[in-house]
Amino acid sequence: MGRSAKTATVQAFDLDGRALGPSITFRDPARGRSSVAGLDVDADRRVWVADEAARKLRGFTLFGRPIAELGGTDEDLLDVRGALGVPVAVRARGSDEELVLLVASAGRRRYALQLHRPHDARVRTLTSLGDPEGTYDDLVHLDWTTRATSAGEEELIVTCERRAARVQVFRDGRFHYAFDVKGGAGGRARPAAAVRLTDGRLVVALGDEEGRGGALLLLRADGRVLRTLAGPGEVSQPSGLAALAGEDDGATRVWVLDREGLRVQLFTLDGRGWGEFPSLVRGG
Repeated sequence: MGRSAKTATVQAFDLDGRALGPSITFRDPARGRSSVAGLDVDADRRVWVADEAARKLRGFTLFGRPIAELGGTDEDLLDVRGALGVPVAVRARGSDEELVLLVASAGRRRYALQLHRPHDARVRTLTSLGDPEGTYDDLVHLDWTTRATSAGEEELIVTCERRAARVQVFRDGRFHYAFDVKGGAGGRARPAAAVRLTDGRLVVALGDEEGRGGALLLLRADGRVLRTLAGPGEVSQPSGLAALAGEDDGATRVWVLDREGLRVQLFTLDGRGWGEFPSLVRGG
């Protein structure tokens, strides 16, 4: 919550915006500040945080006790397999020995998207555009979902690259397809976050090149715009998205984290806005 503060805060809320339990607060002692660029919760309800300011990936119990700290060294800034770089997004799957962390790193890097297995230190790299020599350009957000198919289950990963203005989709750990996302004033809009819906459509939040402005779009799987859910003035500086499927578009809820992490707004896929989390806005 809030990238300008030196002390980072993670707070749980119910689906109506009521704060649940105590918050998790932390500040890196060596760098003097921390931030929450991205987070996820694993199957054991442990919280994993991409601390961009401290260049570390952190793990906490749901009650705020630190349990893991990865990265943060000069060697981690090298563009090599296994080096965390500057973590900006994380997704977690599994628990204990089966835990897998999908981590995205900032900047222009060949090894910016990696699957880490902390239990045995195994690391797998997902190559940009399927090119072993390809590079990612300013990754800012990840989505990781599973869907049922006639052959079983398949995993889909969706990434947003702000500087490249690009969304990439990976299926079962391999590059699937990509499309550009540009629009707004002079084509300066850039993808800030994206989530995949159960029917294959995507919701994408846009900001401009400097992270200001904003919009919320509903896209087909191939990137074609179906509907504008919210425009400039309604969304500002978005950085996160979450979605919960309903029986139709009017019942499918989308939460947008914007204003540099200081506000959460609720929308439905028919374009209606349902307000914001008052606890965040009021700082309570």
